[in-house]
Amino acid sequence: MAYITDNEPRGDQLDRALASFVSDVDVLIYDCTYTEEEFCSHIGWGHSSWKQGLKLAASANAKSFCLFHHDPDHDDALLDRIATEASALRPGAMVAREGLILEI
Repeated sequence: MAYITDNEPRGDQLDRALASFVSDVDVLIYDCTYTEEEFCSHIGWGHSSWKQGLKLAASANAKSFCLFHHDPDHDDALLDRIATEASALRPGAMVAREGLILEI
């Protein structure tokens, strides 16, 4: 399991060292504070977008992917939409929620 928080990718380039570090993990739990649209106005805040997290999970061949560290301004409806989109792009992707239990 890898728990990656407070990570801000630089530009569109994948952090190859981070991808290598989390390579082939069973569960990647990743800081996905922003949407792609929000990320541009939060550069320097130290957080990622959920699509950046999906890109890392794919590159690292993570078996499952969990988005966490949600923006407090995101309501449940937005997080549900993100969950639907993320799982369509990467089957098994999930959005962390209160009470979620992951079995490893």
